[in-house]
Amino acid sequence: MQASRRLDATPRSPQVVAARLLAAVGGGLSLFKAIALIARGVPGPVSPPTIPPIIDAGFILAYALVGAAGLGAALAWRVGDGRAGRLALAGALGLLLDASGITAAPWGLPGLALLAAGGVAYVAGDTGGRRERSGPLRAAARLAVGLGLLAQVAVAVPFLAVGLAVPGYGVLGLYAVWGLMLALALRVRHAHPWLVPAIPPVTFAVIYRLLLLGGEIFGWTA
Repeated sequence: MQASRRLDATPRSPQVVAARLLAAVGGGLSLFKAIALIARGVPGPVSPPTIPPIIDAGFILAYALVGAAGLGAALAWRVGDGRAGRLALAGALGLLLDASGITAAPWGLPGLALLAAGGVAYVAGDTGGRRERSGPLRAAARLAVGLGLLAQVAVAVPFLAVGLAVPGYGVLGLYAVWGLMLALALRVRHAHPWLVPAIPPVTFAVIYRLLLLGGEIFGWTA
C-alpha cells in the first residue's frame, strides 16, 4: 500500500536522496545554532540584557527541536508519517527564529533547507498521516504539548504593558500575531507534538522583532 511503502527502499531515487540530504543539512545546522548559542552565552548572555535568561534557554530549545525534526526525518523516513508537513513547519519556525536577530550564522540556511526538504517530500508522496505512538511516547508527547501551550500563554505576560508605549493598533497587531501562533500550536499538536514547545520562543522572537521595528519606524518606545 502507498501509506506503508518506505521511501528508503529505493535509496537511489533522486527525490529520496534530495529530501533526506536537505533535511540532514537543515537539521544539522539548526543543532549547530543551538550549540553556538550555548557557547556564546558563556560567560555573557546570548541576547540583550532586557531579555531574561529563560528566553535564551527557549531559543536554544527551539533551535534544538527544529534540528531534531530535520535529522529525525533524514534518518527514519516512512511515507504517511507527515514528513512533508513536519519539515515545512520546522523550516518556517527556523526562519522566524533567525528573523529575531538572536541567532548564530548561517542566517536562514537551515530553515530554507528544511522548507525545501518538505517540498521535495511532498512531491515524493508524503502528504500527511499520523503514526500511532506507544504508551510512554504518547505520554511524553502530551507533556511536550502541555508545556508548550503553557509557555505560549506565558509569552503573553511580558507584553501586557506594551500599551503604555505602543498605540492601540500596534497592541492589536502584536496580540494578533500571538493568537495566530497559539492557533498554530493547537493545530499541529496531534501531528507534530514535539514541535509545539518550539512555538513559544518563535512567538517571542517575532513580537520582539516587531517591537524593535515599530520603534525604528513609528517611534514606539517599548
